[in-house]
Amino acid sequence: MMCNNALTFYIGAVFLRDIGLTFENFFMAMFGIMFACTAAGQVIQFMPDIGTTQNACDYVFDLLDLKPEIDIDNPEQNITKPIVGNIEFANCSFKYPTREKMVFQNLSFKFSTSQKVAFVGSSGCGKSTCIQLLMRFYDPLEGQILIDGIDIKKYDLRHLRKSIGLVSQEPVLFNGTIEYNLKYSKQDATMAEIREAASEANALGFIENNEFGKINSLLHHHLTCIK
Repeated sequence: MMCNNALTFYIGAVFLRDIGLTFENFFMAMFGIMFACTAAGQVIQFMPDIGTTQNACDYVFDLLDLKPEIDIDNPEQNITKPIVGNIEFANCSFKYPTREKMVFQNLSFKFSTSQKVAFVGSSGCGKSTCIQLLMRFYDPLEGQILIDGIDIKKYDLRHLRKSIGLVSQEPVLFNGTIEYNLKYSKQDATMAEIREAASEANALGFIENNEFGKINSLLHHHLTCIK
């Protein structure tokens, strides 16, 4: 840095003597060079981030261009009749796309809408996977999943998911109000329906009794409930 300053002053003195450079222009040029060098040095420390950012952008655009295997607008998925709830897994085998190990093979079970069923097992045995297959977040590699005797691949996907209530083990709380979260799956829900959903989720008492006030002041507090 000192050598650079010395060279700048030396050349400036020569220009002052030989070509009539003014002191004002000399100092403008000197500070311009100094600030430019400082900025260039600061930019260098961010150079490694450029590659990381480019890779992240490539991933985002690849994700946006991705064609999902389960198409929500598939015209062949057109059954919208009311779902009663008789569920059957017939010889289903499945593994996640990013894993080599099968979650389960040739899984079969059947239960009717009048039954209450609980899946019990160790972590990773496929309990949550069965629910994800039922919601068609994935499709089984082999076998069929039937609801009311109809392959779920024939149901309108929006109708299928709207007909099933799901509270996952790790629910997501969106950055919004109670009203926003409760109305997430039904944007035109009335206040009466919001109260009913909160009541069925055993959350109405919590909302009404908290220190912030009644459920009518939904715009100020956070809670999640998907009905």
